[in-house]
Amino acid sequence: MLERAEAEGEIEVVKSPSTGSKTYRLWKDYGVLPYLDLVIWAAQEDIKLPLDFLAEAVVPYKSSGREFIAKTTIPKARILIQGLDSIELICFHEFASKKPTALGV
Repeated sequence: MLERAEAEGEIEVVKSPSTGSKTYRLWKDYGVLPYLDLVIWAAQEDIKLPLDFLAEAVVPYKSSGREFIAKTTIPKARILIQGLDSIELICFHEFASKKPTALGV
């Protein structure tokens, strides 16, 4: 099942540190993980964070932070969130087959 999903392009299985490194570099450059961290925290605390605040917190090195975060960070974060289904599939497959994950869990 996992092999079929990978072959059909439904998921990307990371097999080594260099696999998928372009994706991880983009997440870093676009501030995707800090953005998600703040947005999830704000949702849990029922706080609305203005886009200007998010831009300053996530990509303070960008002079056009508000525009940058709207055009790059938020769309990349949405793609990452949509991809969580594939992570759940991998975890389920590994648990069902009783194979340890890369983390040994």
